[in-house]
Amino acid sequence: STHSTGRRQRQMCIRDSPSVPRNEETISQDQIMQMALYRALIQRLYPGKPVQCLLIWTHADPQPVTMEVPLEAMDAAMDKIAQV
Repeated sequence: STHSTGRRQRQMCIRDSPSVPRNEETISQDQIMQMALYRALIQRLYPGKPVQCLLIWTHADPQPVTMEVPLEAMDAAMDKIAQV
């Protein structure tokens, strides 16, 4: 889902996987690629506005876990797509 908080657009993806990365640096490349593509689409809808992407793991124990997807990782993923 997408929602606006002031001037920033946020893209959230709900993950039902019980496997949660240790930190933002260990988010899978597939998830980073997915969020990078979502971010690119949202940026076209809201030009000039920053887009922050979050992943939420709902089955994490003992409670859901939210992580921001690093912008640098998404930029690198989009660079890889552009080279294909």
